Amino acid sequence: MEEYLDNVLEEVPTDVEGVASTPAADHLFRTRENSPKLDMKRADMFHRITAQLLFVSQRGRPDLRTTISFLTKRVKSPDEDDYKKLARAIKYLRKTKFLRLKIEASYLDQNHWFIDRAFAVHTNMKGHTGGYMTFGKGMLDGSSKGQKINTTSSTQCEVVSVHDNMPAILWTRYFLDAQGYPLKPSTVHQYNLSAKLLETNGRGLSSKQTWHINIRYFFVADTCKQNQIKLEYCPTDEMIGDFFTKPLRGAKFRRFRNIIMNIDHDEYGSVNVDKLMIIHQAKIQKKMEAENVICDNNDESEPTIKKTHKIPKTPGSQECVRDHKKIQ
Repeated sequence: MEEYLDNVLEEVPTDVEGVASTPAADHLFRTRENSPKLDMKRADMFHRITAQLLFVSQRGRPDLRTTISFLTKRVKSPDEDDYKKLARAIKYLRKTKFLRLKIEASYLDQNHWFIDRAFAVHTNMKGHTGGYMTFGKGMLDGSSKGQKINTTSSTQCEVVSVHDNMPAILWTRYFLDAQGYPLKPSTVHQYNLSAKLLETNGRGLSSKQTWHINIRYFFVADTCKQNQIKLEYCPTDEMIGDFFTKPLRGAKFRRFRNIIMNIDHDEYGSVNVDKLMIIHQAKIQKKMEAENVICDNNDESEPTIKKTHKIPKTPGSQECVRDHKKIQ
């Protein structure tokens, strides 16, 4: 892979120099109608390099998928802003071309999916879906792609994101079962409690929804009843699928990237992935226990969307002190 990356970097124009810490800035999904279009020669070069990086992102560099998922939609008529975004990805690749994806299976009968969404982040007000699947360490499957329909709330957007990943979830189960490795129910981690309730209870929690949304959450609910998947809560800060929904930066980007690619050495030095995973799983377990305590305190046996509780905030959070005193 490094030899292939060297060939890609050799074809890069001379005006793309330097390095970058992340493959994309916060404005990755933003576009301007008045941005100048690239001439034919530069547009062809943009298309060629984007296609090469698409191959790289699918083969061994999933940390590029979010950026490439956007750039592949711009190859028909790229502009100067798109060129700068491609240049940013190249600079990041130049700094981290030695990184490699390593996959380890801690178990063969259980896989975990972390599925997230970014609501209305594109110019057409559609959301973006991100998914990550692992059997222990390293990303075995996943995606970063724009949603095909518009949604009217973050809850609907979350349901659509799970439905978008259902073909891959079910195909993985059927394939491994055919090879003689039947799976336990696939664990799907989410952080939107309202979406989790919809997908678990289906029609029991439906209201005045549109037809295309009904089909999606009823399908997910039916899959849950068939015991093919089980939904579990995951706190926002530990939702690895968030890596594939929008550009991340700083420590969160580095932590998620190192977990996703199972990296033991990055551009800043050695990485203890085992320690990262222990901390990651401990935080998820702590939040899940807090959620279960709240659900147990609910008077009714079956929760509803209107009665979905928020997890108590920890000391030192952004909760209003004055409101907290009133509650006491």
